[in-house]
Amino acid sequence: MRTNPRWDHAAELEYLTPFEFRRCFGVDIDTFDYLLTVLRDDITPSLSHDGAPRGGYRGVLVPAEQKLALTLRWLRGASYIDQTYMGHYESRATFYQHNKTVIRAINRHFHFSLRRSLEAALAGQSRDDLDERTVAFGAASQGCIDMCIGALDGVHVRTALIGTSARARSRPRVLIPRPLPCEVLIKQPPRRREVNRARWINKNGKASINVQAIADCDRTFSWAAIGIPGANPDLTAYRSTSFFDVMRSVARVFGYFLVADAGYVDCEELLIPWPTGPSVTYTSAKGVFNHYQSSTRQAIECAFGMWERRWGVLWRRLEVETCFATDVIQATMLLHNLCVERNVRLPPNDDRFVPLERTSDRLAGRPPAPRANTLRERITEAIRAAGLTRGPLPSGLVAPQAVDATVSGA
Repeated sequence: MRTNPRWDHAAELEYLTPFEFRRCFGVDIDTFDYLLTVLRDDITPSLSHDGAPRGGYRGVLVPAEQKLALTLRWLRGASYIDQTYMGHYESRATFYQHNKTVIRAINRHFHFSLRRSLEAALAGQSRDDLDERTVAFGAASQGCIDMCIGALDGVHVRTALIGTSARARSRPRVLIPRPLPCEVLIKQPPRRREVNRARWINKNGKASINVQAIADCDRTFSWAAIGIPGANPDLTAYRSTSFFDVMRSVARVFGYFLVADAGYVDCEELLIPWPTGPSVTYTSAKGVFNHYQSSTRQAIECAFGMWERRWGVLWRRLEVETCFATDVIQATMLLHNLCVERNVRLPPNDDRFVPLERTSDRLAGRPPAPRANTLRERITEAIRAAGLTRGPLPSGLVAPQAVDATVSGA
C-alpha cells in the first residue's frame, strides 16, 4: 500500500507568507492546525477488512492534512484543477468525495448556539446567554432597542439543481438526519427527473437556495435555516421553519424579539422599520426609530458580507448535488464563525468577488393591515416621550426629505 508523501503545511511558510496562506486557504496557520486537530479522526484514511484503502485513489492513501487543505482551497474558490497546486492528482469523483468527508465532519463538530439558548430559556434553565445578547444589541442602539437577541435576514445562494446519482436514487426514501440546531429543510435529495424548478427560481430568474440566518453583534451566525427553495420570499421562508414557533413562544413568555428589514411583518417577535411616508422624517420619532433599528440590523448585513467575502465557492453557482449544497453552505457559515472567534482577518480583495443576491426587502403583494399597539409603536412612543434625536449631520449634507408613498407609487 502506497501513501502520498505527508504534506507539511508548516513548510508552506517557507514560500507562503501568512498573508498568502490566508489568501489561499481562507484561514491562518493556527486555525488550520486547530481544524486538523479536531477533524483528524474523522478524515484520516483507513483500510477496509480486505486491506483496500477507504477514501484513497488507485491504492494511494490521502493524508488528513491534504484532504483538509484541498477542501479549504475549494471553499476559498479554487477548482478541481487546482489540486495540482498540492502536487496531488486524483479523479474528479474522488476529489469531491474527499470534500464531502471534510465538510460533513465540520458540520458534525461545530454548531450554532441560538436555538439551544432559546430551548434552555423555555425549559426554565439559565438565560444568561440571551441576556448577554440583549446587552450587546442595546449598546448598538444606544439603549433605544432593548430585549433584542439577534438580527434576521435572508440571502440567495445560486445552485445548479443537480439531483443525486442513479445509485443514490435507488436507495429507499428515508429522512436524512441533520445536526441540530441548524435546520436543513431538504429531507430527501430531489431526484434528477423530478426537480420542480419553478420552486427554486427566485425573483431574478435564477435557481437558488434561500438561506435565512440570525447574527449576533460580533457578526457571527447564531442560527440558520438552509435548504429553502429560492422562490419563497423572506416571510414565507422564515415561517416555514420550526424556529418560528419557538421564537413566538419566547416572545410571549420573556419578551425577546429579533430585528429584521421590511421583507418581514411587524409582530411581537419581529421588529421592522417604519415604511417611507410623510411622517417619517430625519427628526421625527419614526425617523429616529428607523435610524436605531437599522444600526441594530447591520449585524446581519455585515455577517453576510464577511461570509461571502471569505469563501469564494459562493461567488459562483454551486455545481454540486442540491443535497450536498446545503452541507457546503452550512460548513462555510460554521467556518466563518470560527474565523471571527479566532480573529482571523479577511483575505484580500479578489477580482472574482461577486456579492450574493439579497432577498427582497418588501413584502410580496399587498401590505398587511396595520396593528394597534405593536412592539414597533411602543418603542416609537418611548422615543418620542424621551425626546431622543439623531446626531447632527456633517457639514455640507442635507437631511433627506420625506416621500409620500401614495404620490410616488412606491
